[in-house]
Amino acid sequence: MFSLTSHSSSILLICLLWSIGYGYGEVFYPRPRIVGGNRAAEGQFPHQVLLRSKTGGMCGGSIISEYYILTAAHCVASGTPPETNSPSSIIVKAGSTQILRDGKMLPVSEIIVHPDYESMQNDIALVKLENPLQFSETIKPISLATEDPPEGASVVITGWGNVREGGSKSNDLLYTTLTAVSHEKCNELVGSASESRICLAHRGVNGACDGDSGGPAVYDGKLVGVTNFVYDTCASSIPDGYASVAHYRDWIIENAKL
Repeated sequence: MFSLTSHSSSILLICLLWSIGYGYGEVFYPRPRIVGGNRAAEGQFPHQVLLRSKTGGMCGGSIISEYYILTAAHCVASGTPPETNSPSSIIVKAGSTQILRDGKMLPVSEIIVHPDYESMQNDIALVKLENPLQFSETIKPISLATEDPPEGASVVITGWGNVREGGSKSNDLLYTTLTAVSHEKCNELVGSASESRICLAHRGVNGACDGDSGGPAVYDGKLVGVTNFVYDTCASSIPDGYASVAHYRDWIIENAKL
């Protein structure tokens, strides 16, 4: 948990970290999930995957090829300075909208964290699967955006996170629509908005929350963002932060060998 000063007030910043899994004991970190979302139909978001830590953590991710998943760095690295977790500590689940049933459980062979990842900066990573995915109606890759969504654009986010601030996680994959905010406007609201991230504003009581980290933000059928953090509380009046896929596109292509 971090604090960020904007203008004369201090705004609490919550990094969207792993959420605790079912039956795993205490919660040690803030956690991200979808607030105010609708239930997704099977196959509606075939690029969405669930990342589970063997110690109980949970994050989202996006299929970008038969071998690679794009997610947030803080989902697969920890500590200060950050150290990359062991691939054997993480399992990927694809092909289902349900946490507790259906889908395919996939072992991980490699984790590639952005070399300049630190705290909130460059919060993006790749997870390589041991075996290639077999694409189907419920398991498909998503294309990478070449530019950020325009101001005012409708952007869809998905995840299994908390359905409200301090609430329980959803067993069903949920989705909701946010609005793209310009860097200038985000700077006014937040006080600092890097060109390497996009800001998405809420359309009421909705947005990312505990358990949604690493999950996709999609505009016009393309992956534009990776869920990174929320300010203040889930679904607050302050936009949420997402790593810009367009900004990191070259790094993603090079390391995922696309």
